Amino acid sequence: MLTKTVYQYLGTDQIVAGVYDWLFKEDAGIMGKLPRKTVTDNGVKYNVETTYPLATWTDVNDVIPESAGTFTQRSAAIYNLIHDIDVDKSQIAKDATQNKEAVEIMRQMRGFLNQWQNTLVHGQTTTASSTKQAKGLYRLLAEIEGEDKDDLDGAAADTTGNNSQVVLASATSGACTIALMEVLQDACKLGVDGYIMTRTARRYLNSLARASGYVYAPVTDEWNHQLHTFNGSPIYINDHLKNNVPDASSSVVTISTYNQATAITAALDNTVIFAFNASEDGLHIIQAGDIEKEPRFTVPNKDAWRHRVKWYNGLAVLNKYALAGLHCLPKAS
Repeated sequence: MLTKTVYQYLGTDQIVAGVYDWLFKEDAGIMGKLPRKTVTDNGVKYNVETTYPLATWTDVNDVIPESAGTFTQRSAAIYNLIHDIDVDKSQIAKDATQNKEAVEIMRQMRGFLNQWQNTLVHGQTTTASSTKQAKGLYRLLAEIEGEDKDDLDGAAADTTGNNSQVVLASATSGACTIALMEVLQDACKLGVDGYIMTRTARRYLNSLARASGYVYAPVTDEWNHQLHTFNGSPIYINDHLKNNVPDASSSVVTISTYNQATAITAALDNTVIFAFNASEDGLHIIQAGDIEKEPRFTVPNKDAWRHRVKWYNGLAVLNKYALAGLHCLPKAS
């Protein structure tokens, strides 16, 4: 994974020397947490390990069986996230107190970051997503069951559904509990490097912890974010995650028709909490090069400089036990 120091050198001119540092601070941690793997094609085919290979205890003269485990092939493509930023030259010339280009680049890069954060969750899944986007966490979690799947087919804590990585508070809708969070933790068998949830879910989880007599201490990451934790793993907030996810129907949550802009109602008041392992064997970013800013150029029909920022990227999860989700109410039932 590239460090904060490395990203400070990604700018091609003095104007954006600090923009990348700011970008990763603004992200609240998750973009800097995920490792990056560079690929040199349109995408990558990879095998998701579904069962582990087994060794065998033998006796004298026993035939030694072979067990390679099982794999299911998945695909992850590279998608183009791009943004043009125009800065009027006259405004640059008139302002001697601040660097107008740096201010405008920083302001508009929030839109770049906001689009990536939204796609991280909803890419190629919900009614608001697009096939031009990378696959998000909902889609990656559904595809653990099968690449053609677009729902979360899970089960309650002590039973197994078609997708073992989906934990449901109930067959329809149920409140989050400390016990359910521990089931979610256990489902991410590679080890939990973090949780992604809504602010409401984090507040409720904190209230559950306080009620049990234990408060999880926050941690500070390299970007100086103060992060809450659960059982030692940091909690990352994504404001595009919502608390209006539909109820399950017979332990199946439909996400293909989910509209993230829908108002919360009695049947649309759940959330999904994700647990992930951040590694090149688990959840990571694939990219064809790092975030890049092209040299500025004059806009042909404007008296303005144009700065183009782009990132060819996608998401991949190489092991089914590197990602899990908990469908629950982020409040008391």
